Amino acid sequence: MKKLSILFFFTLISQAIMAQISYQVSFPRWNNHYASITIELIKDPKIKELRFSMPTWTPGSYKIREFSRNIDKVYAESGDKSLFVSKEDKNTWVVACEDFKEVSFTYNVFCFEQSVRESYVDGEYAFLHGPSAFMLVEGFEHNEIDLQIKPLRHWSSAHIAAKELGPYNFSLPNYDDLADAPLAIGNFDTVQYQSAGLTHCVVMLGKGNYKLAQIRRDFKTISDEQYKLFNDQPAGPIYIHFVYNVDNGGGGLEHKNSQTSMVNRFAYANRNKYLGFLRLIAHEYFHLWNVKRLRPIELGPFDYHNENYTELLWFAEGFTSFYDKLTIHRAGFTSRSDYLRQVAGQISSYENTPGKNVMSLAHSSKNAWVKLYNPNRDSKNTNISYYNKGMLLALLLNAHILKATNGEKSLDNLMYELYWDTYKKDGAGFTFQTFVNTVNKLTGIDLTKAIDQWVYGKGSLDYTILEEIGLKISIQERQGVPFGMQTQYSGGITKIVSIAYGSSAMKAGLSANDELIAINGYRINQSLPDFIKTMKPRENLLELSFQRDGRMMSVLLTNQSAKEFRYMLSVKKEISDFQEKALRKWMP
Repeated sequence: MKKLSILFFFTLISQAIMAQISYQVSFPRWNNHYASITIELIKDPKIKELRFSMPTWTPGSYKIREFSRNIDKVYAESGDKSLFVSKEDKNTWVVACEDFKEVSFTYNVFCFEQSVRESYVDGEYAFLHGPSAFMLVEGFEHNEIDLQIKPLRHWSSAHIAAKELGPYNFSLPNYDDLADAPLAIGNFDTVQYQSAGLTHCVVMLGKGNYKLAQIRRDFKTISDEQYKLFNDQPAGPIYIHFVYNVDNGGGGLEHKNSQTSMVNRFAYANRNKYLGFLRLIAHEYFHLWNVKRLRPIELGPFDYHNENYTELLWFAEGFTSFYDKLTIHRAGFTSRSDYLRQVAGQISSYENTPGKNVMSLAHSSKNAWVKLYNPNRDSKNTNISYYNKGMLLALLLNAHILKATNGEKSLDNLMYELYWDTYKKDGAGFTFQTFVNTVNKLTGIDLTKAIDQWVYGKGSLDYTILEEIGLKISIQERQGVPFGMQTQYSGGITKIVSIAYGSSAMKAGLSANDELIAINGYRINQSLPDFIKTMKPRENLLELSFQRDGRMMSVLLTNQSAKEFRYMLSVKKEISDFQEKALRKWMP
């Protein structure tokens, strides 16, 4: 029985490889925010059933999202005959199709979330994010896909990083490429530029106070700068920057030949906000090499139905975070002091996070599915971000490489060698041991123990290596949030957001979501930090009145604020020739 099942499985795969498959997209219910997807394929009549399944997550965002929750009105046909469709589990539909050669499977998908990870449809435009819109046909994932779009009459264009066969008709090599290629249809402001021989297109979703000429110039500067590091522009029909201009929201998501970034529509006129947006663009564009090609071995090929675990997200995202800031500096958008201020801010953020004593970097990465993307009110006490500490690992490793090679090599060389020795050599991903071996070979010294401590250890980091390459580290101790509790004041109400371990608030038994009413009988009528400054209490013990679950309560609270530490970096006034060389290699 087992042998027959295996034989049938391989027969199915071999037959599927030769089959034709097309995806047809239309919008008959656009006013209700629905897209209609029809999948048509030709199969061997001996195949008894076909399984259509919706992904449960999207690569680049490590959280189970249950995209099938938006599926509605599923049916299948062969010519003029209806086929029986059954729901096997939460995201899989089975079509009985024995004796039929041609199968057409149609479903509606609700698209009403403006997000880099979801899909959106209205009368102005449609933005379809692959895993949230397109089902896969099990056994047919490797077949070439013909994508056909029927736009609304007043829409004028469609944009997707794929081979164009004709108006609103595109070809993609397989399902992985379809899932990794967002599709925008509608009327958009667009601008193009060339970088390293590849055409780049910027597609503006929604309106904003952007200037296309400035966008083209600045995006090209970023692309040109990052190309220098890898000396290779991955071939593609086009690279597309999808920019979501919204009232509220942010973040980005990388793809093989495109990226989606979300920004406040009026951020372009504010220098600091605009620089933050450019760092986001630099971050997602850097993923063109790091993650989408140079990748941890676990990140591909993907299982779209289950978690894909890796302990190396600190490299995928942390190292990319190191380069997004560095790119903006190297491209001339910020001064060296501005760049060092951003780096010092990352150090401060990590060192003031209690979770650094609880969670390792590897643990943070592997548990992203239930930790980073699902935070709770106590997360700061128990978790760290692999973006944050991963960026600091890159910072320290860069300094060690500079020191070991007398300023001749830096982290740039490590990224270059990993890219050419893994992805460019055979397209395979790399392992942690490959990473360590490459570092040791590049530096000529054994950094295994240091890397192990950074990745698997906990607690504060040692930054003295930065002083050895010419930086001065200054630390200021300052008052943190009152009583060690983060609060939010809105509409005349003050609520506790989170409480730090060991703080006077925790010792007093206070909790997140408690509503603070008064201190020593005086009503709290402004933000807690401002209220404390105005009140200036001198007593060691304060009476705090608060409301929890509809009950008025009070506690005695020690008048003690949490301590925080602010790190600052600057270039030493007197540096050696080596240090000057190292700093120029790192941040010109």
